[in-house]
Amino acid sequence: MSKSYTELLKDERWKWLSSTVKQRDNFTCQRCGSIENLEVHHTKYTSYLPWETPEQYLITLCYDCHKAAHYNDRSEKAAKWWEDIKKMAELYGTPIRLPLDTK
Repeated sequence: MSKSYTELLKDERWKWLSSTVKQRDNFTCQRCGSIENLEVHHTKYTSYLPWETPEQYLITLCYDCHKAAHYNDRSEKAAKWWEDIKKMAELYGTPIRLPLDTK
């Protein structure tokens, strides 16, 4: 049985990579400058496994900016991002329910 994407984010390999990215970004949100509630955002997915994404496609964001990057952006870029995630989930045989799905 495949792990869900949420479960993959708990993997030690992702924890190490996200820590490395936060350190690279001086533990600061790269959008608003906050130093609280930091997370790492994938600007491009190259694999369903989050730790396989090259660092140049990862950026430190605070919780609010990360949420905005995913849920408030209704642009073509965001739509393509969700389509890419769906394709990767299908490729890896892992069902994924996306917050923007209306079906």
